[in-house]
Amino acid sequence: MVVDKLTYQMVNQKKWSLVVMNTANASLNTQKAWNTINWAKVQRKVFKLQTRIFRAVQSGQKAKARKLQQLLLKSHSAKLLALRQTLQDGQTNNSSVHDKKVIFNDQLMALVNSLTLKRDKTKSHHSLSTVKSPRDQKFFFRIKILRDKAMQTLLKLALEPYWEGRFRGEFSGFSLRQSSHDAIEKVFQGVAPGPKYVFKGKIVNCFDQINQGYLVSQLDCPKTIKLWLKAGIIDDGLSPFLVNIALEGMSKEAISSGYDYLTFGGSKQESEPPILIRYMDNFVILHQKKEVIVKCQTLIRQWLKKKGFRLSSETTRISNTLYDLEIDGKQEKAGFDFIGFNIRQYPRGKHHSPKNGLGECLPYQTLIKPSQKSIQAHYQEIVKVVNNYKHAPQRELIRQLNPIIQQWSDYYSRVSSYGVFSKLDQMIASKLRAWIKTRTGGTGKTEMSLYFRDGVNASKTFQTKEGYYLVTHRQVGRKKYVDLA
Repeated sequence: MVVDKLTYQMVNQKKWSLVVMNTANASLNTQKAWNTINWAKVQRKVFKLQTRIFRAVQSGQKAKARKLQQLLLKSHSAKLLALRQTLQDGQTNNSSVHDKKVIFNDQLMALVNSLTLKRDKTKSHHSLSTVKSPRDQKFFFRIKILRDKAMQTLLKLALEPYWEGRFRGEFSGFSLRQSSHDAIEKVFQGVAPGPKYVFKGKIVNCFDQINQGYLVSQLDCPKTIKLWLKAGIIDDGLSPFLVNIALEGMSKEAISSGYDYLTFGGSKQESEPPILIRYMDNFVILHQKKEVIVKCQTLIRQWLKKKGFRLSSETTRISNTLYDLEIDGKQEKAGFDFIGFNIRQYPRGKHHSPKNGLGECLPYQTLIKPSQKSIQAHYQEIVKVVNNYKHAPQRELIRQLNPIIQQWSDYYSRVSSYGVFSKLDQMIASKLRAWIKTRTGGTGKTEMSLYFRDGVNASKTFQTKEGYYLVTHRQVGRKKYVDLA
């Protein structure tokens, strides 16, 4: 179905209806109920197309990959999936644009068919001129925002497999889909063999300072996509993806190209090349020699300046994973924080040293823990909930705290967090005793027994009479990292 223009009108002064105007050979898709769609089948179709794009890029067939991108953009399944992902997005939830009382199944199908790269010849303000009341205009803009977000999601579905293939093929195995745990695992692999000097940096306002003209020129994609990106609005849904593209040459251009004169003694074999690990707008560079790290800092600053970015002076620092350093008269403690984790090596005695894969003793131990900043933020969030629910039933307080504790514990369960978990559980127990004192006026055995009962593992647990209990950080336990790349 070719859609030239979307207008919106009131039905019976109470109910909104989206009407597709100027259509030729209206598709039966608009008649299909939204809730009868086989989403598993839709996802399979889109995934197959994305896989073909990825493989075409991996094999060097870029022209074929572009044609497949065009095919995906025209795919009805891809449009369905793009709108569904947009509706499920938490940011869209805040706008209430997907409320069933506002948008109906047939309207959703009409929106799906309106997702096209062909720009409307009629300007949006011409359509809006027929909408008189402020309420009508508010709804019109909500629908327009939803359509723009869905369009960007559709573009991301087409661009992501193409750049995923390029990243994995050319840029040290970097993946657009890598998680923070993937980045931390790479940091551990870089640090574990021996102490390293570290240059940690964070790009200031990375999402706000994207040079869209530069990005569009760098995108290796069909012209229709470039035209839409030039005319459209790039929001938070597409910005992280575009930032990855903008920074994709950091390792290859800024580090590797300058490594010829980073080596010392006239021989490249004297030292390993610098290791760069990036996650969104945060990155670290690792190397055995301080001189190499200092040179990398200069190269990175110069490279980012050309792209229109700059480093944050507050979070940028040079340190060592094992020893304290003095940099420009400032004392830098051993270790560093990176995306919520603290990475540090601790000296060990001869009889307490861990061993490497060859059975050799290492005079240090590499530990990754939650950062103090993350611990404090998590605890303050719990304190805020407890304070806000001073007079609420115990069950309601537990219901509010459990998701916070479970999510945070699960996130840090793949690193050395047991000591941190134990300390947090003790702090929370102390806060809960204060909560009980506020309600009962005392903290004796009688008052405590009203809220702490024999529960999990036969220990005193903060739980209701019915057995609904508060989970602890230690109950989550340690989980093994699994590389899904």
